[in-house]
Amino acid sequence: MKKYLSASLVLLAAAFSVQGCEREYDSKHFIPGVYETESSRDSTIGYGTARVTIKNRRITAIEYHSYTPDGKLKDAEYGKKDGVITDQERYRKAQHALAAAEHYVKQMLEVQNLAMVDGVTGASVTYDQFKEAVGKALEQAERKFDPANAKDGTFSGRSGENNSHHGDYSVVELTVKNHKITGVSFMAYTADGKIKDENYGRRPVPDKASETQMTEEQKSEAEKQRQKAQQHYQLAQDAIKNHPKYVEQLLATQDPGKVDAVTGATHSYDQFTEAVAKALEQAERR
Repeated sequence: MKKYLSASLVLLAAAFSVQGCEREYDSKHFIPGVYETESSRDSTIGYGTARVTIKNRRITAIEYHSYTPDGKLKDAEYGKKDGVITDQERYRKAQHALAAAEHYVKQMLEVQNLAMVDGVTGASVTYDQFKEAVGKALEQAERKFDPANAKDGTFSGRSGENNSHHGDYSVVELTVKNHKITGVSFMAYTADGKIKDENYGRRPVPDKASETQMTEEQKSEAEKQRQKAQQHYQLAQDAIKNHPKYVEQLLATQDPGKVDAVTGATHSYDQFTEAVAKALEQAERR
């Protein structure tokens, strides 16, 4: 009886420890980017790795993989011995755990809340490792900034490749005075370092003057190309026109977590938010 009670207390303590580690993550403070983490390593069970992508305050992709203690990927061979299924039940359980990991990924993308991801019977180890690895990624993504910790000065931040489209990037320059953001400069650049201005988004299109030698079918195709080019240009220009709205929001709220994405400029939002975060990190470290 004494041994039974002792074991029960150990299990209860373990359950409390796991529950105590769970918490709600504030997506308002997610910084766009890709975060790679791994669970604790166990000499018998192995470990799991997570690659979590954040865009526009949402988890848009999760890559999760499980590994044996010696670093071998757990795949279709997991559960076999020397490439052969010597124990059918052992192999079934091993593959069941891998399938559960895919289920956890799907759940997380749907609910966007780690605490709401339900475990699968027979895959509790994978469940714990998944939640630990993804939780670490969300901790990295969730960054809250307190203007009270910011020092006076001018600080610059640049968006990285994880928020790049064909190599483009953005640079934000913040001016901080008396623990308040008093100035914000937001500039967007193409991959070759050219500022995105009134020419951004232009595409070469067939000249109407050259249509005299075209067939009717070729003329129709040329017109379609011109229309697509015009639409592309308009979308690009609309995004640029929305850049000042991000600056205005940041100056008004003093909190990047309260800056909302503008329809038609979500790519700019991700770059702006990332660049602001990097600049504020400098201000807090100074």
